[in-house]
Amino acid sequence: MLARVLSKRFGSMAVQRRALSDSVGVLTSSSASSQAFAASHTREDTKRLRILVEQADAAMRAHLQRGTKGVFWDELTALTVHRDILRARELVDRVSKLEGAEERTVDDVMGVFEAQDLMRRYLVALETLPLPETRVIGSGKQLKPSKKATKEKPRVLIAEDQMNVTEEILEKRKQALLESVSMKNILGGFHSALLDIETVAKVTRGGTRVSQRVVVAVGDRQGTAGYGVGKGDSVPVATQRACRDARRNLLRLDLYHRRTLFHRCKGSFVCAKVEVWPLGPGRGLRANADFAIIMSLFGMQDAGAKLHSSSRAKVNTIKALFSALASHRSADDVAMARGLTLPISG
Repeated sequence: MLARVLSKRFGSMAVQRRALSDSVGVLTSSSASSQAFAASHTREDTKRLRILVEQADAAMRAHLQRGTKGVFWDELTALTVHRDILRARELVDRVSKLEGAEERTVDDVMGVFEAQDLMRRYLVALETLPLPETRVIGSGKQLKPSKKATKEKPRVLIAEDQMNVTEEILEKRKQALLESVSMKNILGGFHSALLDIETVAKVTRGGTRVSQRVVVAVGDRQGTAGYGVGKGDSVPVATQRACRDARRNLLRLDLYHRRTLFHRCKGSFVCAKVEVWPLGPGRGLRANADFAIIMSLFGMQDAGAKLHSSSRAKVNTIKALFSALASHRSADDVAMARGLTLPISG
């Protein structure tokens, strides 16, 4: 197991030993070259090997205390590593006793180098040192993983019922989707009125983007109405979005005798100011076209409205109208706020 892991990370040990023997083959042929090569070996290499041996021994003991998981999954592998550590320790003791460079041989020097490499690989296998290809040259720091390497692609999970889909099922799903976005289901019993259509442009980095903006009002003619604004590439798409927005912005009013308001209301938005007041029976709706449509969607029959604005934007005037109607209070609301109760008329 250990040999397989080390061969994957660092290559075959036999290939490396063959390369080392080939590189020093010329040195072993002559005694002068052998002595020069042995003289280049200093005590620092022996000290470095001694430190690596102690680190590998400590890492091995810590790994065995944590449990036999990971690389060393059996006792045979642990005994192999322990045997190599003992051999490296004997090599250090034997080479350190040789004081003169003349007493050292090429085999001793190469044994020290091979033992250093072996101890480093054991430390890597024991997860004590980082991999050589992830370390900064000349230091033991580990390189930060690149964002491209760590970024995982999202997995696309396909349910079992999605694997065998017939054309009939696809057609039913298409019809259900079309019905869900149809105007009939969006409005749900509300009456609608198209108040304004404008072509708007938005300047982006890629160029000018032209779209349609639609203002729509919806109501049930029973005291509930709302307005919405939608944008889209085409008028139908913008109208659908405006209707959805209007359904989310509904206002509920309690009408006097189900035909008019209880009192005069005022509201404003930006520079638009609106005033709304009740009228007697049979007077009708006295306001501009947009206000008359919105009040009819509320269910009003007799009411008046006046707009004071220097703005030409219809959206601002409509918001000012809804701001005025939002301040409307019925007789029950006023009595409840004062802590009173109204008599029930028979």
